[in-house]
Amino acid sequence: MIDKTLIIKWLREESTEGSELEEIKHENADWIIVAQIEKFPTLFIMPKDKSYLQIQRGIILADSQIKLLKKMRSKRRSQFYYTLKKSILMTKVRYTLIFPPDAPSILHEIKLLSRVYEDSLNQDNFIQVLFDVHNTTVLMVNEINYHIGD
Repeated sequence: MIDKTLIIKWLREESTEGSELEEIKHENADWIIVAQIEKFPTLFIMPKDKSYLQIQRGIILADSQIKLLKKMRSKRRSQFYYTLKKSILMTKVRYTLIFPPDAPSILHEIKLLSRVYEDSLNQDNFIQVLFDVHNTTVLMVNEINYHIGD
């Protein structure tokens, strides 16, 4: 299992002033740390019986953006989703696009995640994966804002 205190130490070394770390509990995780990194909540999850640390973020579209998506023509909306997927695929980060059951063609959230495996865990690798997730978050926010506004 990956040492939680080591991850906390590295996060504190890399964090900006005022960023807080919070530990939360979940039945499927040995531990979860939530950190605000560059204004984005970031989850560091050590799943039970796994040999990796998962770094996860979510991007939730604003109500105003969802309204604009609903007004878009279907073809333009499909092109927007294609652009998002293509942009994400150019990164090292996994993703899930979340569409609610009551509006299956309207994007509401993007979940981003990456893993650091125990056998390759060192501070440099951890920080590089964190930067990958952060840079992909910024890319997605910029793509959303460019295509459908703030």
